[in-house]
Amino acid sequence: MACDLLNFSDPPEPWQVSNIRLYFSERIRAGTAGWGKRGFKRMVGTAGTFTTLAALDLRMTKYRPERIDGYSMSLGRVKHWEDRLGRLGEKERLRLPGMEKGREKYIVPGVCQAVAAMEHFGTEKLVVSDAGLLEGILMGIPAGKGDKR
Repeated sequence: MACDLLNFSDPPEPWQVSNIRLYFSERIRAGTAGWGKRGFKRMVGTAGTFTTLAALDLRMTKYRPERIDGYSMSLGRVKHWEDRLGRLGEKERLRLPGMEKGREKYIVPGVCQAVAAMEHFGTEKLVVSDAGLLEGILMGIPAGKGDKR
């Protein structure tokens, strides 16, 4: 994973957070170069970073999947968490309501990746799926159609 390659300080330096975002932006750009210019109204995120973001935003002290599944966040709100989490050390992140033990190390690169993807595709809305990849894909296909701009 990219966070292992960068060896973040704890807390990360602002330039480290900027560099990981740039890294993900470049990887997404290169990986989707053959797609042409595409934009999407929303992004569906499953598990890991995304469910943790929703739990943080909801300030959950006890994880409740029924509150996570379908939770929406704006790009601005995701950026808020990128900034806030990027300024905290791992121990401080772990004390936040909604932070699952074990995610405190990987949440910053995960959120940077989410922001990079949302910005690349011009997406303003993130919808979180607690269920998994298949359910996330199905959430993104309302009435049998894609949700492209």
